[in-house]
Amino acid sequence: MKQHLVILADDLTGAADCAVPFVRSGLPTEVFLQPQLVKETEAPVVSVDLNTRELTPGQAVQATSRAFTSAGIEHPRIGICGINPHAGESGLFGRGEEQQKILPAVESCQKKRLGCNRSSARGHPVF
Repeated sequence: MKQHLVILADDLTGAADCAVPFVRSGLPTEVFLQPQLVKETEAPVVSVDLNTRELTPGQAVQATSRAFTSAGIEHPRIGICGINPHAGESGLFGRGEEQQKILPAVESCQKKRLGCNRSSARGHPVF
C-alpha cells in the first residue's frame, strides 16, 4: 500500500506528536527513526524523525530529499511549517524564524525542484 501521508519531523518528539492525531482518529499510523523503513510498512500514515533540528536549511533539504528517495517517494509535495503557529508573521514578532529558517529552506527546495511551493492552509502559512 502506498502511504497517503508521510510526515517528516525534525526530531523524535515531533514525529510522535504529529502522529498522535491520526492514531486518535483510528488510522493505522507508524513512527520511524529511519526513512528507508517506510517502504516496508502498510500503514497509510507514517511519521519519520529526520533529526534535522541542528542542521542548516540546505542540509535539512538534503536530508529531506534523501528521506523521500529512500522511502520510495518519487514526486513529493512538501509542506514546511513553522515552530510556532504564526511562524513569525513575516517578521512582526518572534525570532525571525520565517526569514532565517523557513524561507531559505523553501528556496532551497524550489531550486532542487522538490515540489515545495508557498501556500496557505486554513488561513495559516504553509510553505
